This record gives sequence, C-alpha cells and structure tokens, in this order.
Amino acid sequence: MIYLISTFVVIIAFSLFVSLCVRRRLSVKRVGILLVATLVSPFVINEAYQYHWYAKAIPAEIGITYAVSSDDETGFREGCGTTVFKLSDGIVDFF
Repeated sequence: MIYLISTFVVIIAFSLFVSLCVRRRLSVKRVGILLVATLVSPFVINEAYQYHWYAKAIPAEIGITYAVSSDDETGFREGCGTTVFKLSDGIVDFF
C-alpha cells in the first residue's frame, strides 16, 4: 500500500517540480530540495511505523532496545514483515 501512495507522491512531486521550474518562482535548488524531501518522506514514515508496530507486539518485560534489521514484502492487499530487535543487557543475563 505504501508503494502505491509513493507512486502518487512521485507523480505529484514531478508535476510540481516542472510547474515551479517553468514559472521560476523558486530556484531550481529549492525545488530540488523540496522534491527530494517529498520523495523520501513516505519511506521514512513507513520505517518508523513498522518499528512501532512490531515493538507493540513484544511484551515490555522482554526489554528491547532498538531495531537491528527491518524488512517487509508487500503486495496490493497483503504483506509480510520482520523486525529483529536488540535485547537489553538485563534480559540477556536472565537467559
């Protein structure tokens, strides 16, 4: 789903880039920065959402510190994802 949204964002960003460059209201550098921020933000938001989604599934007693790796495979209506968390030092000593 996020890739479908990202496709629309790319189309909108490209059309804004062209229209702003043609009108010359903004410099090419500023429009380029805006374009990059528009293209990168959906992916950053998706990664942050995945971290919080998987962190909620783990009980607080386990004590995770941060995500080591996160990956997902998505389709149009469904998907599968994994996230590997680093355990806190206290829980490692417990085991």
